[in-house]
Amino acid sequence: MKLYLWDQAAKDFYKKFTSSEDTPTVLLVTTVNPKTVAGNLALSSMSSSRVFIDKDIQPTIDYFSWLSSNPEIGKQVNADEVTRVETMTIGQIFAYIKQEYAKVNTTLRYLCQKQNIFMSSLASTLLQEASFNCIATIGDVKHDSPWYYISCGGCHTKATRGPSSLMCAKCGNTNVSGEAKYRAEISVYDSNDQAVFVLLGDAGSELTGKQAAELVANYFEANQELSAGHQMPAPKL
Repeated sequence: MKLYLWDQAAKDFYKKFTSSEDTPTVLLVTTVNPKTVAGNLALSSMSSSRVFIDKDIQPTIDYFSWLSSNPEIGKQVNADEVTRVETMTIGQIFAYIKQEYAKVNTTLRYLCQKQNIFMSSLASTLLQEASFNCIATIGDVKHDSPWYYISCGGCHTKATRGPSSLMCAKCGNTNVSGEAKYRAEISVYDSNDQAVFVLLGDAGSELTGKQAAELVANYFEANQELSAGHQMPAPKL
């Protein structure tokens, strides 16, 4: 379930969260409005909502104590029973993205005015992730951009080239074991709209039947004279 905090509730949460010595684990929000977002139940704060974390008040203290005594309780939640992936058209996905950005921009402007917070530092935190099924026809595969990237072998985030090795900004690893992953841009359309979808990681192998790492390894094995920075052209499958 997702919780949306707006205006004063968002400001209160930010102050409490950033002032906590440890990462909070219990959040209590009073007076919320239940609604359905992309087919999933969500809770949205209102002007009368109040925010409490961890040991602010006795109810959160009691729940925090109960949660600490029952660490296995979280494993009993079946995510498949809680979240339902909804089938949407390209136009509906565009509308959802536009709606989410409008909400985020409103909250960011408020927080920046009140707290002198740099907007871009909070944008990625406030944006909500959502999963949809979208049925569309593939019109073309774009060839004007690299079709794969070298990822961190641990978290699969794009690795960056350091002075003598690959590094991962997310993991903090300065000696990454790189692995080729798909990053294919495909042009798709349905009966009303068109868009460009980006296939990352294993999603590309579902279309090609082969892993990107296998294709890249075979290419450089057959062309050993090429430098390490050479980009393999898109394969003909």
